[in-house]
Amino acid sequence: MIDILHLHKHLQYKFKEPALLQVALTRRSWGEPNNERLEYLGDSVLGLFIADQLYHRFPKLDEGQLSKLRTTLVQNATLAIIGKTLKLDDYIILGQSDRKNNAFQIDSVLADTFEAVIGAIYLDGGFDAAFGVLNNIYAKKLDEVSPELENSPKSQLQEFLQKRALPLPEYILEGTSGQDHNPTFTVTCKLENPKIKSTVSDKTRKLAEKAAAEKVLLRLISTDV
Repeated sequence: MIDILHLHKHLQYKFKEPALLQVALTRRSWGEPNNERLEYLGDSVLGLFIADQLYHRFPKLDEGQLSKLRTTLVQNATLAIIGKTLKLDDYIILGQSDRKNNAFQIDSVLADTFEAVIGAIYLDGGFDAAFGVLNNIYAKKLDEVSPELENSPKSQLQEFLQKRALPLPEYILEGTSGQDHNPTFTVTCKLENPKIKSTVSDKTRKLAEKAAAEKVLLRLISTDV
């Protein structure tokens, strides 16, 4: 059995059946039982929680707009940041192949593990327990989310920083590659305070800047700067 006392502290939840958490942290590469079924369950619980929160917070948005906001909050990049904040990468149980590939650092692995942990909490304590944990994790993110986030991450990042009297981001063109008629642009979005940066490549400079800004914004929201 893994030492889960610190993980209980990060989750702000103590398992009545610690074996559920053990399974939630176990990758298929380790063997059976593993967390795939709990991941399926946790994905549904998380989706319901986010849908419920957005439905009540944004009564004027239509289904499509709500779906876009939900996608922002449950995408792998967001869940991976949450997983790292909760220190899940210190507890994931991996088989030899996963360990060789440093799978605990991969966004999809962290995201899947987080969903499995939510599934385990739901089985251990029901909806109230799972929603309580998710509310602790997502409260500030939900306060920061905006219907414009998906459409204009650069503007949202600027607004986020201005509200906190923080320096605005710098966008650096790191270089271009590929053929003249089909170039790829690599751009870094860099913050000085807090020190965060994200480097992204895309088919236009504008798209690369947008994607880099979105990643930086997600990190800011997740860490509640």
